[in-house]
Amino acid sequence: MRSFGTDHYIICDECRDICFGFIYLCEGCKFKLDVKCAHTTVSQQKDIEMERATQLHHFNHPHKLILANSTDPIEQIECKIYQLSILGPAYLCRNPSCFRFVVHESCLGLPQKMQVPFHQDHMLVMSSKPYTEQSQCYACGLGFNDSGNRRHHSGYSCEQHCDLKLHTVCANSLRRPLKHESDGHWHNLYYLGTYCQLLFAKDRRVSTTISCSKCHANCRGRPFYRCLECAINFHLECVPMPRTIKSRCHIHHLVLKNSVVDDDDSGEYYCDVCEEERYRDDHVYCCEECSDRFAAHIECALAKVEEVQSYLDPLEMKESAIHEIVTSKSE
Repeated sequence: MRSFGTDHYIICDECRDICFGFIYLCEGCKFKLDVKCAHTTVSQQKDIEMERATQLHHFNHPHKLILANSTDPIEQIECKIYQLSILGPAYLCRNPSCFRFVVHESCLGLPQKMQVPFHQDHMLVMSSKPYTEQSQCYACGLGFNDSGNRRHHSGYSCEQHCDLKLHTVCANSLRRPLKHESDGHWHNLYYLGTYCQLLFAKDRRVSTTISCSKCHANCRGRPFYRCLECAINFHLECVPMPRTIKSRCHIHHLVLKNSVVDDDDSGEYYCDVCEEERYRDDHVYCCEECSDRFAAHIECALAKVEEVQSYLDPLEMKESAIHEIVTSKSE
């Protein structure tokens, strides 16, 4: 039995969990087992290896990446692409020169190049490079690290070297603008969802208040919409956002919900209109008559809206937000 340092992650060759602390090691072939697998008499190889590639290459990293599982909620492992904690399937680099390079499995599906509606002259390219303390995301205004040190993180930047930098989380949200006209405001709005809120929570330098332009209350703690041209924010109910609609994208009426989890428990969630991936904990329009089996991005559903039956109630949304905060603190 051996204990390894913390410079690099060690993967159990049986269950592929990332190991912290002691492991069992064969000196001859370097086969490794964590403590729980070493004490299991019958092999319990997980189905994850049957369904996923155990190793692959990614355009944003020079070395081979190995499949692993991050299962410890206490030991925080940060994704080098999303800058958020990983709990579940991941890929990591075993090269000694790479200090803890590990990414979410889902992040490997992000495009190398993308185009956003507010910068249509040039493509944005994902790259991994050191960002300075002054580097800020154009969308959310946050930095690319929370320590002031130069650390390698992935982000999107203009391929023609315009001064435009985006977190990968923000860039992925900005591909779908909400075309909405209200109270004389004509610009596109962009949804900053659950993952963006996690960035706000981990950045120690961010202001405690992100004010809504309409009600002036704090937007932090729940998803909101932002106008990049005016640098102003709106709660969903302050947009205002329809609660129930009839859209050409589905035969039944659609209802706005905080999140919808698919029954298959695959961990992958898609919009049934654009067929692109959606985040599990972000707002969606779904069909209750179809038992929520139909779900669509807000922007996709509203782009084909025929009728608005009701709007979100600001007071109800405020009470719901307070309930979510109290619940999260008690867990």
